[in-house]
Amino acid sequence: ADLGDFDNFPRFSNQRHAKIQVRGEKEVLHHFARWARAAIEVLDIIEREVNGDDTASFDATIALMAGDESPNGAHHTVLRYCEDVLGSLRREEWKNTRRRNGNSKSSGSDTAKTSSDFLH
Repeated sequence: ADLGDFDNFPRFSNQRHAKIQVRGEKEVLHHFARWARAAIEVLDIIEREVNGDDTASFDATIALMAGDESPNGAHHTVLRYCEDVLGSLRREEWKNTRRRNGNSKSSGSDTAKTSSDFLH
């Protein structure tokens, strides 16, 4: 339904306001869905980096996200979240991995991580 259709959606009517409200809510939900997908992709890259995959690059991914000016590109809040919050988690995980590697040389324990390990 088009809001330009004033017969079905007269100005200042409940029907028109309900339509506007639903559209706004859908936009917000789509924004958070894109945010979640972007964060999961970045977490996967961090996981691969921590597990020794040299092809995965957090910095390159963030740079690509920042350079994407298309309408489907990352919103600035999503970019900030991925760069700041997930970047901080990445730095912490690197520190923990180095600590474990220092301790595991004598114990021989495995340091492979999965994305669920980042959440604990």
